[in-house]
Amino acid sequence: MSIHILIGGGKLIFFLYLSFNLFNENLSSIEDIVQKAAKRLFEKPYKEKFIFLDNFKEKNFYIVDIRNYCNGNFSKWVGTHNLKYIETGEKNYYGVPFKILSESENQYTCIMTKSEILDGHLNFSIPVEKRVYSVYFLIANYNAALEEKGERRFMFKYEDGKSENLELIYGINMFDWFPQERKETDDLKYVLVRTSESFLPPYRNLYILQWKNPYPEKTIKDIEFYSDGKGMRATIIIGITLLLNE
Repeated sequence: MSIHILIGGGKLIFFLYLSFNLFNENLSSIEDIVQKAAKRLFEKPYKEKFIFLDNFKEKNFYIVDIRNYCNGNFSKWVGTHNLKYIETGEKNYYGVPFKILSESENQYTCIMTKSEILDGHLNFSIPVEKRVYSVYFLIANYNAALEEKGERRFMFKYEDGKSENLELIYGINMFDWFPQERKETDDLKYVLVRTSESFLPPYRNLYILQWKNPYPEKTIKDIEFYSDGKGMRATIIIGITLLLNE
């Protein structure tokens, strides 16, 4: 697991100077330099990719249509620094395509799940009916912390009646959307979202969670999300993409 920390205050300016070699840029002010350097932090999801994808010469992705399951909007989500400035439309992060809905094309743009302080789905099920190598969830986690209790999981139900679970566990594959400390593993990558017109902190963190199917030869009938509603942490699903075995 690697940890990425953005340094605050004046140290941030010096860090960005050294990291991005902007001394020779023809920029009008320190603010221009810092803005340009900070903007480059957002290029990471476009330049890197999940290692697992190297196993496939041909990649057949399928973007799941989540519109009928959405029950919340980015601009109205909890908090002063919400996801109002998320980039919508077709995106490709870490080699995986996603469709991020906008409020102009759908009444709701994300799937909000229930916790003790947020209303939402306790559980929902999305039909798949496909054979897949892996599944990718573009998510945000509100109030995720070690002391928070409650069960959250994705369940992958096969046509033969059996299933596999992906438990969302803080410190393993679930991290909060707020802190400047960002964690990633081979199966978890982060995407930064601005909280203003500026590219400077604070940011919000989206995460892409990769699930590798142990039985890619079997058809997944549907994907179900389960929450027991306990605790304050809530998972917000923004996009789901499948890597097909078809």
